[in-house]
Amino acid sequence: MKALSKEQAMYYLLIINPINEILEGLNQNKFNDNSILYLNQKLEIYTNNLLKILNINFRVGEKIEGKMNDYNKQRFIKYFSFIKEQFTEFM
Repeated sequence: MKALSKEQAMYYLLIINPINEILEGLNQNKFNDNSILYLNQKLEIYTNNLLKILNINFRVGEKIEGKMNDYNKQRFIKYFSFIKEQFTEFM
């Protein structure tokens, strides 16, 4: 494996790794109804930071509401996977 630059290592440690942990938790059903607020906050933070890095002047405010059912879980997985993909491509 190719060595990462300091900047790439920071992206990995501060963005990619935490998103991987969230995705792993979602896939292993470690989140419950009480996790919706936490996941929405993380999703908003990562989305808005991605937009800032890409120099897009827009803030996302849509929240996923309700219970942690399969539908909402798949929405979180979809959104976090997309953000991870975009950050990875940026690196």
